[in-house]
Amino acid sequence: MSKELIHWWAARPQMFADLTVCPVSPEGGISTARPVIAEADWVSAFGVATGITLLLAILLVLGAYETRTMGHQFKARWWKWLVAGAGVTALVCYVYLSLVPVSTAGCSYGEATTRIPSQYALLRASVALVQSLILFVLFSWLLSLVARWTRRATWINNSRFPFRF
Repeated sequence: MSKELIHWWAARPQMFADLTVCPVSPEGGISTARPVIAEADWVSAFGVATGITLLLAILLVLGAYETRTMGHQFKARWWKWLVAGAGVTALVCYVYLSLVPVSTAGCSYGEATTRIPSQYALLRASVALVQSLILFVLFSWLLSLVARWTRRATWINNSRFPFRF
């Protein structure tokens, strides 16, 4: 599947690393080539971030609807879970991407293991934030449909919000 379709504005043809991650030569010379992070490593890390976003969006919707509050109290709860859930999702994705080890390619004197640079992790976390908002609304709609079909008591009470049909 296309990187642009999943990772939106965080998709890159290459992800550059800092020159300091490259090993030095036996004579003490530093690398002059611009190192890049191995594509397989960062694409798989971004894929895990997408999975984290999906999983957290599902869990957040289930958590928001699993309540006995109804009416205006539920509306406030739904909005709080939407906003807080998007923030938590972005934070979890940022932390994961900041800590995952990746390997470099293109160093003059060998390869090295490093971390995804923070600007790329932050960019992908911003994508996770927006995707979480969209998925929360989408999964709320799906749960509203499922609630009407299954008649689960805690879900059916609020199945008309935010969608009236």
